[in-house]
Amino acid sequence: MEYNFYFHQTENQENFDKVFCFFEEIYQKNMHVSLLQISKEAELLGDKNPIGVWTSGTEFSFPFDDKKSIQKAEKKGTEMYKIFKNAVLNTLPDYGAITIEYSMESPCDLKKDINKNIKSCAFYDFYLGNVIINESLLENLLNWCETNNIYVEKWENGFYFSTSSFFNPKKRENIKFRDIILEKVSEIIAKSYHNTLNFDFYN
Repeated sequence: MEYNFYFHQTENQENFDKVFCFFEEIYQKNMHVSLLQISKEAELLGDKNPIGVWTSGTEFSFPFDDKKSIQKAEKKGTEMYKIFKNAVLNTLPDYGAITIEYSMESPCDLKKDINKNIKSCAFYDFYLGNVIINESLLENLLNWCETNNIYVEKWENGFYFSTSSFFNPKKRENIKFRDIILEKVSEIIAKSYHNTLNFDFYN
């Protein structure tokens, strides 16, 4: 299992330190924190490395064989949701996500992948801050989510979205629109950072 966070306005080391300090108090040594790799093009444009936090996720080993294994996964998912929420409120990332065996991309690499028709798999259960993310694009996403019964929760400085029953308190799952939301969120993030990171480099 992996918690992912992206911060653009502060330097990589500062970002790493505040994420590491938060999770060290929770997991002690039972975790690994790292700067996630970004492309050379992203580095040239001044993009920052997302931060990844790896923890045990054996409870989510599919398929679930019985009711007990499902209950364990639900318990672990609730715990991870609460930890992710507290991490966001304490570190204030631009955006972040809970993922399973997948690391979240930076804005530049999301844009690069969009141009190559490569789909991110990071945004099934995720947070978007309303400071950096384009306000009108975020509002459109919120309206779309309401129409399509996607779980959304208002947090300080942003919103949490969830399509997996394990990672939201209502246990709401939405498989039908998962692929669509991946594309929408990748585009929203890429467009929100277009001017800041000069994405014309990719055109």
